[in-house]
Amino acid sequence: MTQGREWRQLLFFALPMMGAQLLQVAYSIADAVIVGNFVSAQALGAVSVPGPILWIASSIASGMGAGTNIIIAQYFGARQHENIRSSAISSVWLGGAAGLAVTLLCIVSARPLLQGFLHTPPEMLSDASAYLTIYSIGFLFQMLYHIFYGITRAFGDSRAALLFLLVAAMLNVVLDLFFVAGLGMGAAGAALASTVSQAGSALAALLYLLRKFPQLRPSRQDWRPQREKPALVLRFSGPVTLQMTLQAAGFLLLQRLVNSFGPASIEGFAAMGKTEELIHIPVNCMASALASFVGQNIGAGQIERARKGCRAALAITLGAALILGTGMLMFDRRILGFYNITADALLRGTEHLDVMCILLPVFTVQQVINGALQGAGDVQIPVVSSFTDLVLRLAGAKLLSLTALSFRSIYLSSPPAWIIACLISVIRYRQGTWAKQQLTENHRKSVCPSEPR
Repeated sequence: MTQGREWRQLLFFALPMMGAQLLQVAYSIADAVIVGNFVSAQALGAVSVPGPILWIASSIASGMGAGTNIIIAQYFGARQHENIRSSAISSVWLGGAAGLAVTLLCIVSARPLLQGFLHTPPEMLSDASAYLTIYSIGFLFQMLYHIFYGITRAFGDSRAALLFLLVAAMLNVVLDLFFVAGLGMGAAGAALASTVSQAGSALAALLYLLRKFPQLRPSRQDWRPQREKPALVLRFSGPVTLQMTLQAAGFLLLQRLVNSFGPASIEGFAAMGKTEELIHIPVNCMASALASFVGQNIGAGQIERARKGCRAALAITLGAALILGTGMLMFDRRILGFYNITADALLRGTEHLDVMCILLPVFTVQQVINGALQGAGDVQIPVVSSFTDLVLRLAGAKLLSLTALSFRSIYLSSPPAWIIACLISVIRYRQGTWAKQQLTENHRKSVCPSEPR
């Protein structure tokens, strides 16, 4: 990605990622639609309650993958192949250990978290606990998949994940129907289907990686413990993981507040959340593509090209946000109706979705700029931006919930939080210090502190 027209490189790199993330979202949407229609709306609510806990675990996996991507993309841009292999192996070791730890933690604390912290309604507790416990078994596979995917993206290959997840998504839907509709396993069946599918995608990613990039195959010497590479992986993965985990933790606390407003809010929030994931696919994937793009070009010393790539990414994603946001506003109730929610649940989900659609341009700018900063290795400010969003949104929601706004406090607290968080990221980008954050030394002399743009 150090040559060619910037917008074209980014768009054609991001499109397969969008397809892959669409299939990832299809996992949870398939669970929601099948459970909502073949079991009940109450079971749909139960499946959604552990969502923030699952998101925290998924954020750790995504953060490890993103940190691996940053390191390997810069080494790839600088053509330092030995460092690529040793960094990849260190990431796999760390990711595997983290995946096992998260799995054990979730299994042990599933019921106390759901009952004691989230105050899950009694009628939903059994299904929610079964779903979280079984789903947790797949965290190790999810962690490894994200690391393998981060490596392939760093090499400029974004198409492979589309194939992995296509197979996994189809398997998930078939197993969902078999376990839930066929065997009547309810929420537990949906979780089991997702776990098996995640294991399949991780295995497929590993086999592809070793075949497509034979230079990554480790020798006996590569398995020897190293101090510097694991520390480097943690240096870049840590802040990115923290950023994503903070966002997920915010939703955990938000889910607790949602639960306090009863089943109608839980069901509406669940359906809205699944739909919101679809809206965010283009910007999330373009931000990931931009991180790889900026990483390779920073490694190659091409700072101006990195800036042009950021401008191109903003233009593409803002256009997509306008189209998607308008479409969702026009068909909001029909879309949420697919989840078999009605009455108050449909009203609350629709209002929440409409606010998110109106704010979509602000979210888009923040995510794209954060992608550029992360790709350059400037990973601290995205954490600050996400933490600010978290604190303002939760504080606003809690305060507004004490007023006549009641359940509407959940989404009316979002506008000021997102706007301020976006401004933090934009100001950092315009300062231009990210252009001096490159990891490799080969091109450091070619980077000069040019005027911020």
